[in-house]
Amino acid sequence: MVVTDDVLTIGTLILSVINASIYSYLLLSVFVWKTYKKNSDWTLFYARYLIDVLYTTALAVCTVYMQFVQQFFPDFFYEYKSVWFYVSWPFYNLGSTRELLVFLIGFDRTCASYFPIYYHNNRKNLPNMWILSIVFAFSLAQFYVLFGYCGFTFDSFPEDCGHFGCGVGVCFVLVWVNYGQTIYLLIVFCSLLLAIRLYLWNGLCRKSKKPEVVTKATRLALLDSIIVIIFGVIPSAIVTKVPSLIMNNVGPILGFLKILGFVVESTILLNVFRNRNKMSPASGSTVIVRKSTIITNKFT
Repeated sequence: MVVTDDVLTIGTLILSVINASIYSYLLLSVFVWKTYKKNSDWTLFYARYLIDVLYTTALAVCTVYMQFVQQFFPDFFYEYKSVWFYVSWPFYNLGSTRELLVFLIGFDRTCASYFPIYYHNNRKNLPNMWILSIVFAFSLAQFYVLFGYCGFTFDSFPEDCGHFGCGVGVCFVLVWVNYGQTIYLLIVFCSLLLAIRLYLWNGLCRKSKKPEVVTKATRLALLDSIIVIIFGVIPSAIVTKVPSLIMNNVGPILGFLKILGFVVESTILLNVFRNRNKMSPASGSTVIVRKSTIITNKFT
């Protein structure tokens, strides 16, 4: 079991470095090096990329401490339990915050897909900074849930506790699980709506022999959701269906699967950004011509 955990830990660390490096490169290329043109309408995506950098960094630190420090320095680990709490908390907090942002992006693109004219005329009334403020407020609210609603104190740590689930207690774990199930259901719902919309567009365009017009942001939002479903929803659903797993240390496995999904997505995004030289910069729109398909960012 220790060998398996060590393999997962090393794999998670490698994937975390890869993912953080890719997203850091993309953000620097947009905001510092100016290699790629910044699109103000992509603010939510940029924010998600930043959260991914922070999240994978927190995951790497948490994984190293929870695995290697607990294994090689058990006396220090169990004596100073507050240390591993502070090491673990950013990982779980940023993970929940990221899921909320993925849902909001998916919901935003769903509205844009089903109500394009209304969206184009009224979306400016809801600035992206307001949405990001909601995300930030949610991140802070998790502190209240833990310390206020659930009454968590460091004195309540079980003596033999060595992972986040038993440390924070049943109350917060149940809140965290229920939140995860709810946000995952919402992400799946938005994904289905987007998939149906894209399918209808494809069908109508083929019948009318007209070029397909789909915003790239919509496709990226759908990619976001698919990654969350495959590497987040399904593993978490398995855990929640087996109650004995909830309070056990399944963090390394779930963390590895999540970061694997992030790397898959970041690799796809890196290829998209690198292919921008094939895109037309006219009037701030992105047009990709592939056979009879045209993808434009007119309303992104």
